[in-house]
Amino acid sequence: HFEKMLYDNALLVELMTRLWRDTRAPLFEARIGETIDWLLREMVVDNGAFAASLDADTEGEEGKFYVWSEAEINTALGATAQAFCAAYDITENGNFEGHNIPNLLAQGDAPHDRFRNARAQLLSIRGTRTKPGRDDKILADWNGMMISALARAASVFDRADWCDAAATAFHAALAALTDNDGRLYHSARAGRRLDVSFAADYAFMGQAALTLYEATGDTTYLVNAENLATRLQADFWDDARGGFLTNDKHAAATSLVNQRDVHDNAQPSANAAAIAFLARLATLSGETAYAKTAADGFAALAGHLGKNFPSMTAFLSTHHQLQNPLSIIIIGDDGAAEALLSAARQHKIYGAAILRLSDTSHLSQAHPAFAKTMIDGQSTAYICPGQSCLAPLTDAPALMAALDGLVAAGQTSTPS
Repeated sequence: HFEKMLYDNALLVELMTRLWRDTRAPLFEARIGETIDWLLREMVVDNGAFAASLDADTEGEEGKFYVWSEAEINTALGATAQAFCAAYDITENGNFEGHNIPNLLAQGDAPHDRFRNARAQLLSIRGTRTKPGRDDKILADWNGMMISALARAASVFDRADWCDAAATAFHAALAALTDNDGRLYHSARAGRRLDVSFAADYAFMGQAALTLYEATGDTTYLVNAENLATRLQADFWDDARGGFLTNDKHAAATSLVNQRDVHDNAQPSANAAAIAFLARLATLSGETAYAKTAADGFAALAGHLGKNFPSMTAFLSTHHQLQNPLSIIIIGDDGAAEALLSAARQHKIYGAAILRLSDTSHLSQAHPAFAKTMIDGQSTAYICPGQSCLAPLTDAPALMAALDGLVAAGQTSTPS
């Protein structure tokens, strides 16, 4: 199907970034870059936030914008056309309803770099066609997912431009979707907000705030996250049963049934997102009350695992996060601090919350790294599983080795 959804691409960028850290495969790095190029080229609305989707149809025909005939490829590429067609499965009869979708399914990724210029030429030609319609609503949950994925990729690949785009989108979405009382609405378009709020909106935008806090060290994002967490807990926590309600409980009269969403659909469930958000907020802030709420939410809903666990993978992953909280705090602002930060961000260890600070005075007194200092005036990293920290480290190879040791011990490995 040719429809392009913001949340699909957010999930892909997030997943491929994790896979690249595990494998260092050039394929994933290339696809991440191409997906983000598409995002910034086609999905940014006027205020800097992200649109919801692109239509599948153009001029009443599905995929018309994206498919090619062999004759069109020959005309566009000339001498390169034959090799391109062989690599990308372009034939006279087509591979999709008489047309061609260029693909590398039978070739792997070997021809990718070879045809970079040819693809750019075809992209330029495609840009002259009538474009699919764009749904330019700003959706809180989908924007939160994409901002998180973009900021995470920016950190791993050291792309300041991606981080700037994520920050711009976050501020734009927050401004468009939040009223003067701090309520976050689900949807906005052309200056108008839909009078509906969902737990998923607060959870995913909260995750976005935390990812930007990790990426930049700017405590404004931590404050944003804490404000979103406060509203999430006040307006959506089920006081009778535990867990988070889908709809604002103070607006319950407008809902026939106010469920506790725990099963994944096209995106992770609202409770999985909320628990993950609060667990990470606890790790970054040191405030254990957030972790308690997250753990209580998991306990309240864990009984569903016995009925339908295959659709609860996001919820299951929060258990790993709750059981293995890990922060890595890097103190310093010189080249050595950059090396430590890059090593931590690119290591395959799962779920680590990573911050670089000039000093630890910005940390909550409850954080295990509070009042920690540089060693002998050198930039220093503290690895803090739970509420304690390991011995300080001052060089990147030692940091990598220590993280390797944690993974080998199974303390913070990727969940299977």
